Amino acid sequence: MNFTIDVNKSLLYSQAFRLHGLSVIPIRLDGSKAPVTAWKQYQSQIASESELQRWFGKEQAGVGIVCGNVSKLIVIDFDYVDPVDETETTFADLFESELEERGLLTLCWVIATPRGDGAGRHYYFRVNGEIPTSEKLAAKCNGELICESRGDGSYVIAPGSPTTAHPEGGSYTFVFGKPTVAPDAITSSQLESVLDICRSFGCSSDTNVSRKSKQNYEGPPRPGDVFNSNYDPLPLLLEHGWQVRHESNGGTYLTRPGKNVADGHSATYGVIRDDRGWPLLHVFSSSAAPFELGKTYDPFGIFATLEFNGDYGAAAAAARETFPDEIEAAYKRFEQIEADHAGCDTELEDEVVTPWPVMDEAAYRGLAGEIVHKISPSSEADPVAVLLQLLVVFGCIVGRGPYVGVEGSPHFAKLFVVITGKSAKSRKGTSWGRIEQLLRLTSPMWLENHAADGIGSGEALVHLVRDTRVDAEGTVTDAGCPDKRLMIQESEFTSILKIANRDSSTLSPMIRNAWDNRTLRNVVKTNPAKSTGSHICIVGHITNSELQMNLRQIEIANGLANRFLFCCVRRAQLLPHGGALTDAELLPLAKRFISTASASAKLGEVRRSPAADLLWERIYREMADEDDDGMIGSLTARAEAQTLRLSLIYALLDGSSTIEVTHLESAYAVWRYCRDSVRYLFFGTSGDTVADRIMERIRAAGDAGASRTDLRDLFSGHVKGDRIEDAIKKLENGGKIKREHVKTAGRQKQILIAK
Repeated sequence: MNFTIDVNKSLLYSQAFRLHGLSVIPIRLDGSKAPVTAWKQYQSQIASESELQRWFGKEQAGVGIVCGNVSKLIVIDFDYVDPVDETETTFADLFESELEERGLLTLCWVIATPRGDGAGRHYYFRVNGEIPTSEKLAAKCNGELICESRGDGSYVIAPGSPTTAHPEGGSYTFVFGKPTVAPDAITSSQLESVLDICRSFGCSSDTNVSRKSKQNYEGPPRPGDVFNSNYDPLPLLLEHGWQVRHESNGGTYLTRPGKNVADGHSATYGVIRDDRGWPLLHVFSSSAAPFELGKTYDPFGIFATLEFNGDYGAAAAAARETFPDEIEAAYKRFEQIEADHAGCDTELEDEVVTPWPVMDEAAYRGLAGEIVHKISPSSEADPVAVLLQLLVVFGCIVGRGPYVGVEGSPHFAKLFVVITGKSAKSRKGTSWGRIEQLLRLTSPMWLENHAADGIGSGEALVHLVRDTRVDAEGTVTDAGCPDKRLMIQESEFTSILKIANRDSSTLSPMIRNAWDNRTLRNVVKTNPAKSTGSHICIVGHITNSELQMNLRQIEIANGLANRFLFCCVRRAQLLPHGGALTDAELLPLAKRFISTASASAKLGEVRRSPAADLLWERIYREMADEDDDGMIGSLTARAEAQTLRLSLIYALLDGSSTIEVTHLESAYAVWRYCRDSVRYLFFGTSGDTVADRIMERIRAAGDAGASRTDLRDLFSGHVKGDRIEDAIKKLENGGKIKREHVKTAGRQKQILIAK
């Protein structure tokens, strides 16, 4: 094998590193990444110039740098190079953003490694203080390593090495810094901040949860579980010296006691949630006693750790005294559910398989249709997704000016929409990118000032549209948000459902009140706030299976769900090289979109024309005559109000102060599509049939699937085998599940998996 090696380069780099006080060793060129020579002595002393000449001048080797106290060096190694979201952002990108925010990015060398065709990263930090040993800092839930530190007793391959020093080939190159200038040293406190940033990227697994409780527990309610649904531990954490650093990603970033907030966060609360939607405290600091590094704590775990020194028995006794009524109510709910399950052996009605919904062309009339038709040829996104989000954004920009009155109550141009597809391939998020492109062309600051990514809590929602606060002396203590228009783009609508499903959550009533144009109130004693005249619009994205799995009866019963328009989408076409719609092509329509919204915002009450009134009477009767019941009937119960708001938006898009027949036809077309989407998603769902319960269990099993034994145990012997088989066939014929066979130690086992 012939090698092309720049011997002088290896020697020059090794000499430069030595001059900076770094201990250098030679690395084999066979891809093993092993040292050429024994290197233990170089963990405590630096090689001489003559040794460098011998290693790199003649024997041809890669350049290795010994980390740890001999070099006063620690290296952070990011080997995981896959993007973490649709923007192609990597964990290394997130790490650099955090470093830059703390002023630490300029205090290190950033080296591109051969991993992932140069996407891997090494971050070299010189430290004034003791260097810890190596540590695996963060991993994904499947165990795949994200990043680790190379500390005392380890080494890294460095720039100047031939490509054959790494098994994948490729070079180690400087991205930031240069070999002739050593990075300034950081303090031990700053190093702890660097390590904490890395730990925050890790996924919490069940094995690290502070208390041993299975999340699929199906027995009687436990005090700790009821406690989790009713208790906010943040005030307790603050009482014990924790500080709030900032809020993002649907949660709170906290700094441990004794650490300056400016030096970074030590834990997150609410960023990670368990399967029941309960927020978890994820600790990634080794100095956060009594909490342990790498563990997560639910609200009850936080309470038990801080107030009872980890004695969960004593904490449970306190929980019974704190929430006696809630615990009693939970027991009654459990007993009722058990009674319902025991008597579920009833006849199943014949299921009607609902086809994929079809959007009537009437929905694409006017300016909205022109924009959709301009975007669609250059996008994989479903035109329906583009259309619905255009309507939502337009209504949000218009605000609380124009309205349609119904029995003394105004209906503004305000919509809540959920875009749902089979998987990420439905291109749900892609459609939102086109909306952003449209707005950036003419109103680049609108999204900056009026958009929010996700909703962490009801209190956070109020804060974003809060009123001005004035003290008793008339002094303004909080300027609030004078412009109450807020566009919420929730890429993980599942999180809203999980948060809203908690008994202690205020998110569900806040969302309902926002749709109803009511005053929003934050009841937090330490920071009360309210919002009058808010104009909140929401677009959520979710997969079909996540929606079906997480939409609970409580959201259906209390009316949260039927305030949303559910819209099924799928990928419209394949564009391997992406779309080619330029800003110049979209600009004329973008200008019309914004100018029309600005003009419409000045209007007041909008009425229907006489002809539209006649059509509305017919549509109204048709809606009243629809006989959907069960879940579908509940989810479509606001048909009239939703269609009314849609017709207002279509009129405003035409620059009209009157709702005409064409606007009502367009609105009704959209409503029918959303109604049919609900029928497609929830066919035959009544909440108490054998098929419903089987479907719920199969969805909950995920990719592992559910076996016949699982289903038999589900009904505790109260449902006969042929009844279960009939229900399975109905679900299978409806395209909801599939059968697969897996090998076991004996015969093959049949499992059922949700499609």
